[in-house]
Formats: sequence, C-alpha cells, structure tokens
Amino acid sequence: MGEPLGFNEYSAGKAIVIELKGRFDASVALPVKNRMRSLLDDTPFIIADLGQISFIDSSGLGALLASLRHASRRGGDLRLANMTEKIQQVFALIRLDHVFKIYPDVKSAVQSLKE
Repeated sequence: MGEPLGFNEYSAGKAIVIELKGRFDASVALPVKNRMRSLLDDTPFIIADLGQISFIDSSGLGALLASLRHASRRGGDLRLANMTEKIQQVFALIRLDHVFKIYPDVKSAVQSLKE
C-alpha cells in the first residue's frame, strides 16, 4: 500500500517550501489543500517539493490545482520542484506540466522568485 503522506515546511526566500513524502491520495488531499491555503494567508508563494512522493492520484492532483488557483487569486503562485521521473510522467500524461511551473530542484524554484 505504501507510506502515508507526511510533510515538512520551511521558509526559503520569499516562499514557504512544503516537502511532501509518501502517497498523495484521497485520504490526505483535503488536509494538504487546507494547509496550503492556510500558508497562502501568510505568504503568496509556495514551493511544493515532490521529490519523495511515491504515488499521486486525482485527488492529490486536484489539491495541487486548487492550491494553485487560490495562490493565483491572491497574486501568488504554487511552484513544483524535485519531481521523480514517475511523477513527471503523470503530469506530462495529463498535460499538467503546461499548467504548473516545474523546477528540477527547490533551489531553482526559489531562485525563480528573485527574477
């Protein structure tokens, strides 16, 4: 079945980085979406580090999309970083790689906010 989702947060420049680890599925999508919305009340930029995500389903993708819309309405952004090849393939398959700004690592995502 896999490891349940866990996450850690830290500040990096103008953003808060949220490191997600494990399975990002329906059982955790709502709490993650609510946490991201809460973080967006304090900062306009979130970087989601997906490097330790082992699985993502439509609920996890929906939580990311809802968070992106929420950030955009507030003049901010949700950027994705450090995706595994498996997760990149999911995003490419459903063309979400054209919706999100995706970076190879967190450092690049943080740097992009300085430009």
